[in-house]
Amino acid sequence: MKKNLLNNNIQALLITNPDNIFYLSGILLQNPSEREAYLLLTPKKNLFITDARFTFGVKNKYSFSLSSSDE
Repeated sequence: MKKNLLNNNIQALLITNPDNIFYLSGILLQNPSEREAYLLLTPKKNLFITDARFTFGVKNKYSFSLSSSDE
């Protein structure tokens, strides 16, 4: 994905669909009808944006930087 961003001169890609977040990250959201989280992909890093419900699990299991509204 990072290579595609670089090759197409895309600075960032914001993923909001829960199915796409799961496909790209493996993170299954609790309630797909709500926007519990976002995934921001850049050529330099991937950022998982959420509230405190996912903070512990994401920090310990996945290789994403984390941004939480409750930190």
